[in-house]
Amino acid sequence: MSSGLTRDAAYRIVQRDARAAWEQRRAFREVLVDDPEMTLSEAQLNDAFDLTRALRHTDRFRDALEVLA
Repeated sequence: MSSGLTRDAAYRIVQRDARAAWEQRRAFREVLVDDPEMTLSEAQLNDAFDLTRALRHTDRFRDALEVLA
């Protein structure tokens, strides 16, 4: 996913906004959307916050843990 920012700049925004979300007790996505420095489109945000995408390898990890048990 390309945001047009350097990795360091994106990291700085994410860290700042995560801290703000925690302190303000707001949803992280909401804080990102309100941040004028955040450059992701709505579609890119949807992709970044897609739980299915985040959990797509859970079966693989579970299988690896069963081998270890």
